[in-house]
Amino acid sequence: MKVAVIFFLVVVGSLVFHILTPWWWTPVASNWGNIDDTIILTFWVTGFVFIAIGLFMVYCLWKFKYDKNKRSDYEPENKKLEINLTLITALGVAAMLAPGLFVWNKYVNVPDNAIEMEVVAYQWGWKYRLPGKDGKLGKVDVKLMKDNNIFGIDPKDPNGKDDVLVDSNDVQIKINQPVKVLLRSIDVLHNFYVPQFRAKMDAVPGLITFYWFEPTRTGTFEILCAEFCGTGHYAMRGKVTVSNENDYSSWIAKQVTFEKSLANKIEGAGVASAKTPTVNKKVEEKLAPITPLLASASIEAGAEVFKRCAACHSIEKGGANKIGPALWGTVNRKVGALEGFKYSAALSNYGKNWTFEELNAFLHKPMKYIKGTKMAFGGLKNETDRANIIAFMNSKGDNPAPLK
Repeated sequence: MKVAVIFFLVVVGSLVFHILTPWWWTPVASNWGNIDDTIILTFWVTGFVFIAIGLFMVYCLWKFKYDKNKRSDYEPENKKLEINLTLITALGVAAMLAPGLFVWNKYVNVPDNAIEMEVVAYQWGWKYRLPGKDGKLGKVDVKLMKDNNIFGIDPKDPNGKDDVLVDSNDVQIKINQPVKVLLRSIDVLHNFYVPQFRAKMDAVPGLITFYWFEPTRTGTFEILCAEFCGTGHYAMRGKVTVSNENDYSSWIAKQVTFEKSLANKIEGAGVASAKTPTVNKKVEEKLAPITPLLASASIEAGAEVFKRCAACHSIEKGGANKIGPALWGTVNRKVGALEGFKYSAALSNYGKNWTFEELNAFLHKPMKYIKGTKMAFGGLKNETDRANIIAFMNSKGDNPAPLK
């Protein structure tokens, strides 16, 4: 009898907790409120089954409690019971699946007035491409992805010249404007998810997946990766801001187009060659100097960028080595020289100090800059992110170097 009472309390307690729980969805900010409706329907169906089975178990525990004068009946088959259970189960499953199929049909049928937004996922961040004044995105090819063409846009396609490139984790979209999200991944499986939009989809290497949504509420919402993608997965975050027409127009006007980015890369390479003859040749050929950006770099923003590194590195004074070495006092320290950490031969024998420019080049593409390093991080393509994290790392030392 005690067991029956315990089961009854579990059923009642679960029901009361579900009704009174303070944890629920955030208010929906897109047209996909009917996704909430399908989940609520699933709660009703599964909740009914849970209560029915729970109470049936309570009844059985009470009705058929031990009695030495009772004997069990042998009944190997009961066709009527089996048919009824099969039909009821089928109806329950159909009730849960059918609405979802209707929602899915809408989910992948994009309205004609939707604008395209390409989202490129990588370990561990996001970058975006939006159409320019022509309203069309240019063609892309992974074979064309280079330092000066991080999206792999075909330079021969006229539609790509005015494409707006957002090499940042944050993006902005316009309220009440349907958006078709084109998802690409350059390394492993990711998932682009904004909880308030209710919409999500895997970004699969080698494929372009898509879905659409229409933002219905202004505000700034967090972007999450909802697929485990490595040690920095937890820090793969961004922000999407839904704004009105005027704010969106002001923001988009400040962004760089593909055509302008190519011109900037060429100009930057020229500046690097002319003004920094002592910098490592790999930095000269690939990157403009980072030092001019450090004067306006944000240590706070660098701390946010560093969250991608925190799974492998500590940076506080006295912090222990983890997968990677502790990074307190890294700036101007000799490369591969921290006691107690077993470096790769490539870093141990590098022979230089971690100057601002060395850090910039290494953080850009670690495995390419110092071949043989064990650091598997894909790098920071955004020079502002690199400037910010270098400023943050510089602040984490006993004698920070001047940034100006």
